[in-house]
Amino acid sequence: MTWPEIYLNPVQGEILNNIDLGDGMFQLVVSAQEIADRVKPGQFVSIKVQEGFHPLIRRPYSVWNAEEGTLEFLIKVVGTGSKILYGRKRGKIDMLGPLGKPFPEPPYDTDVVVIAGGTGIAPLMFYLKYHSIPKSILIYGAKTSPSDYLYSRMQEVCDNIFISTEDGSFGYKGLVSELVEELIKTKEVVPEKSIFFLCGPHGMLKSLDFLPHERTYVSMEGVMACGFGICMGCAVKKRNKKGYFRTCVEGPLFKLKDIEL
Repeated sequence: MTWPEIYLNPVQGEILNNIDLGDGMFQLVVSAQEIADRVKPGQFVSIKVQEGFHPLIRRPYSVWNAEEGTLEFLIKVVGTGSKILYGRKRGKIDMLGPLGKPFPEPPYDTDVVVIAGGTGIAPLMFYLKYHSIPKSILIYGAKTSPSDYLYSRMQEVCDNIFISTEDGSFGYKGLVSELVEELIKTKEVVPEKSIFFLCGPHGMLKSLDFLPHERTYVSMEGVMACGFGICMGCAVKKRNKKGYFRTCVEGPLFKLKDIEL
């Protein structure tokens, strides 16, 4: 399906479940065969959170998982749109997708290291599961301990998991960037033999700028209001060049060497 067709033919999904995972996060499960059959890791879905014109703008969410006609989203309550979705337990839901470019095929001759913060874990977990990557490392950073359910889902897609929490309630006490530096020192992670995929808050991404730029990919979380590159709300400045990339069209995945964080 082409981009114009996607926007002219929104998908009417059905909310199957909405589960509170603690720490302001929830799992939204939606039946949407048309999108689930086509979506690939890294792509997102633009959701109209409720009927009517409030809020007017759709909300973009990366896909956490897709199988058997069902989509899963990992969402944090941060504003009006996510708060409305959090309160929706059943009913029809209007969606556009899949949008954005999928992540590249993983290289099977090197380690794949995914580093996430908050809900940025969603597309990276989908990537690991979709490709069943044998040599992978998952590094996750949060303010406090992840829910048992979220941690169990991580264990389903990766055997080598490292977690940092700012309050020290689980794993390494400190920032995820500090954990990555420690793992490099102990040679659990070898930058020269690894390819990195990052997704999370802007501050986290900036703190990981020490990773090799040519071997590091960043999945950006922009304000993708329109979803097809017109509004420029999700613009990302090019590194050492004039101009901007549009997260919703050229991304959401970029090489770190190409963008300025």
